[in-house]
Amino acid sequence: MRICVYGAGAIGGNLALRLARAGHDVSIVARGEHLAAIRARGLELRIDIEPQPMHAKVHASDRPADLGAQDVVFSTLKAAALPAMAAELDPLLGPETMVAFLQNGIPWWYDLALPADLPAPPDLGFLDPGGALHRKLGAKRTLGGIAYPSSEVVAPGVVRILAAGRHDILVAELDDSASPRITELRATLEAAGIPSPVVPDIRHASWNKLLINASVSTLCALAGHPMAILDRDPDLRSMARAAFVEVLAIATANGMRFEVDPEALFGPGRSFSQHKPSILQDRERNRPMEIDALLKAPLASAHARGVPAPTLEAIAALLARLGSDMGVYGG
Repeated sequence: MRICVYGAGAIGGNLALRLARAGHDVSIVARGEHLAAIRARGLELRIDIEPQPMHAKVHASDRPADLGAQDVVFSTLKAAALPAMAAELDPLLGPETMVAFLQNGIPWWYDLALPADLPAPPDLGFLDPGGALHRKLGAKRTLGGIAYPSSEVVAPGVVRILAAGRHDILVAELDDSASPRITELRATLEAAGIPSPVVPDIRHASWNKLLINASVSTLCALAGHPMAILDRDPDLRSMARAAFVEVLAIATANGMRFEVDPEALFGPGRSFSQHKPSILQDRERNRPMEIDALLKAPLASAHARGVPAPTLEAIAALLARLGSDMGVYGG
């Protein structure tokens, strides 16, 4: 397959390297030092439990027009970068090109092919300014996706993956159908060594990951510490639990059902890893943080459904202030 990974950071680098090693014609869209390193040396993947890193050469450019039409485009960009991608996407699109968005938080496509038994979301136009992706891709080309590997770029062209945790990359049709193309794409990922199980409900899976991302991950970004800070700071742990409960209530109001016990997740028997969530990595690198997808979107839903979310409101206000002071959020 001809596969383009748009945004070859930690998740995208892992994806591109594995697919290239599996024999696919892989190209990436990257920028700056990362692009220069990939052009010079290829991609390197370090996995904690493996004694030797893996390497692969891929086509790389900062201009999608250099790469041509693809069978599949994987977007591993953060939500704030999607408008720029929308403006550059056309050269990658052939008649049957699929575009899979591996994204945290509430995705821009949430209202497309929405199952009839789920309530319509509030206006989420801020996730797709001007509706560019809706117009250009729609439900026909768009695939939902979620990436689970805990990973980071440790040097230009070099990605590290923690051994702990899930390594799945989920992909799904927006109506959750078992189409031939999604079945083939999952098989392609599995053959490349990337677990990609069947997803019964892609929106449920998005909310499921958001439970931790909107609570624990956002607090890590505010505090400037890895997740293990919750083991040492009982006040932060209590705040994370309160935020988790609020996200759970918002998800429930949107038709989701979870069998989850906040006490088991945040009680004294649970310890957290030294992993730095991606939103913390973004803060450390002075990059735009996923404030809108992780906090603004679920809060819009909370307001629409009448669900109180004071902890999330406070986290969102503080992160927005931080992002504004860093020059990476707001006007």
